[in-house]
Formats: sequence, structure tokens, C-alpha cells
Amino acid sequence: MMKTGIKKLDKIIGTIDEGSILIIESPGELSIYLAKKFVKEENTVVFIHRKQTKFFPEIKSKIPGENYSLQELYTIPLAIKDTHEKVVIFTLFPQIYMLHDSNKAYQILVDVAEIIRESKRMFVATIDTSIMDERTIAMLESEADYVIEIREVIKDLKILRGIRVKKSLSKKPSGFYEFDIRDLSLGDPIE
Repeated sequence: MMKTGIKKLDKIIGTIDEGSILIIESPGELSIYLAKKFVKEENTVVFIHRKQTKFFPEIKSKIPGENYSLQELYTIPLAIKDTHEKVVIFTLFPQIYMLHDSNKAYQILVDVAEIIRESKRMFVATIDTSIMDERTIAMLESEADYVIEIREVIKDLKILRGIRVKKSLSKKPSGFYEFDIRDLSLGDPIE
């Protein structure tokens, strides 16, 4: 059983069982900030673009070109299968989407999900909603067990962030809650 590390979010999402696929979607890199909450240094591996390693300086990172390639997609599930960490964080769907079509991005998730569920690990994927189209996001969500969505709205020259649980195996979808990125906390429900 996994937790996000944010009490209010854990209550809303329910228990996250081993062998689960969790997608965190947001514009830009907000989802990566939230994914960091799942990090347990000794038991996490991050599949990440070289420019994003700043988010996880203390964690074992797998960068494209080491033992997998974004051009040869079949190498990604093999590289994930070769790792033994309990939590796999994957931030590369936007790059895959830009290089290939949405069906290939979906097929990667299907292949990885089979490995994760078999090995009873946890897979946390981040998605940049400002890059990916709604159809592709919906395809990826269909394979996920849990989906957390972060949205931004500009109001009176201020950025307001909301977060909700869009999909959970143990709870109903939630409404949006105020989300403070500085301390990764949830506030009141947004009416």
C-alpha cells in the first residue's frame, strides 16, 4: 500500500495498492513536483529526461541513451523490467508523444503496466497536459488505476491551482481542491 505523503490527498484518493498505475497530469512540470512525494530514496528509480534530473538529484535516474531509447520504444519496458525498485517514476510521456503517435505512447503504458502489475510495484507517470491532446490523455487514463489532475486558471493576474482525484480504484472521483505548489498542500474545496 502506497501513500502520496499529503494527508488530505491520501484521504481523497484512498489506498494505492501494489501493482498500481498512477498518472499525475498537469500543465508544465507541476506533476513532477507532486511525483517527488512518492520518492523513497532507497527504493525508487526515475526514468527522466536529462534536463529534469534537477528534480531528483538524490535518486537513481535512468536517462534516455543509457539502457533504453525514446526512438526504439521496445527498450523502455525492458529497461523497467530490469530495475528492481518498488517505485518507478516515469516523466517521459511528453517526449514519447512528440516523437511518436499517441497509439505508441499508449502501447508503452500497456506493456509497462503488465510488468508493474506482475511484479507488484508502483508506477507513477507524469503527463504534461499543455503538450498532449485530450484523446491521448484519455487513452493513457484508461490504462491507469489512479489519476490525479492539477489545473491552473488565471484570475485577476493570479494563478489559481486546483487538484482533484479523477480516477481511483477505492474512491469516487473528487471535486477540485485548492492546491499550493510551494508546500504541496491541499486547501478547501473549490466551489
